[in-house]
Amino acid sequence: MNPFDSKIEEVTGSYLDSRGIETIQANVGLRCNNYCAHCHLQSSPERTEAMDWPTMQLILDIAHRVRPMFVDITGGAPELNPLLCRFIHALREDGQSVQVRTNLTVLLEPEMASMMRFYADAGVKLLASLPCYLKREVDAQRGFGHIRVHS
Repeated sequence: MNPFDSKIEEVTGSYLDSRGIETIQANVGLRCNNYCAHCHLQSSPERTEAMDWPTMQLILDIAHRVRPMFVDITGGAPELNPLLCRFIHALREDGQSVQVRTNLTVLLEPEMASMMRFYADAGVKLLASLPCYLKREVDAQRGFGHIRVHS
């Protein structure tokens, strides 16, 4: 037994066990269109790390076996992983509920013109990161001048 498990048993008189998995969270990459001062992953346009298809397939297999309430997709900006639509399509084909954590500003990029329609057609729930509606507040959270604000 590892030290963590030993301590849990010492403190609680039992061990940790799971009654099921409600959420599978998949971080599909660290590339982002923003430089956010508060980002704990230090995601940015310079980051290149992205989940590959074999790893996504492992997640698909696990989700198929455990049938979570939903698969939560996150990243830097998940939309910047070129395999995202394929991954979501495979999840939805398997009957999985899917939510994507998006910063929304990535959807303003020209290459993302069809993404909102894809999300709607696929029945994807979006969780949006909106620090504020005021540019000065957004700059304070995400870094001055790195966010395009459209009026």
